[in-house]
Amino acid sequence: MLKNNVYNLIFSSSANVYSADNASPMKKVYPVGGTVNPYGTTKHIIERFLKELCVSVDTPVSETGLN
Repeated sequence: MLKNNVYNLIFSSSANVYSADNASPMKKVYPVGGTVNPYGTTKHIIERFLKELCVSVDTPVSETGLN
């Protein structure tokens, strides 16, 4: 990313990254993980990868929910 001067990246995740055990309505404080399908698992893995990438290149990461 740095080689190509990319400093911002938007990744659209999914509510599928949360465990099915969480109550409804969803709150931002719920931990991720415990996914119940391959789609949610893939989204969760990509979130973790991107956070680790940002740490490795000393780039800030921010998260937001879409309502």
